[in-house]
Amino acid sequence: MHMPLIMTFAAMASTALAADSTGSRPVLFSCDNGITLSVLFAKDHADVTLADGTVVSLPQQIAASGYWYSNGRYELRGKGDEAKFAIGRMAPSTCKAN
Repeated sequence: MHMPLIMTFAAMASTALAADSTGSRPVLFSCDNGITLSVLFAKDHADVTLADGTVVSLPQQIAASGYWYSNGRYELRGKGDEAKFAIGRMAPSTCKAN
């Protein structure tokens, strides 16, 4: 009896999550080393704004699961609201979406 209502709610929730991951608004991440990132996900890339205002555009890479964006120097990998962010050969920072 309540199945259509539940299915409608599930469809609305998945649409909202899809909109957030395709560039409608940035996702804020706090990392274990104290840095913060603002990530605007688009269809084929992610624009990462660092705490100092630097914006880095990272092309999407093929990931076995989750997401992976990299331009060779900067890398953002994750699944759900958890991510790893690395610059060059530095150890990656563990980050969580706020």
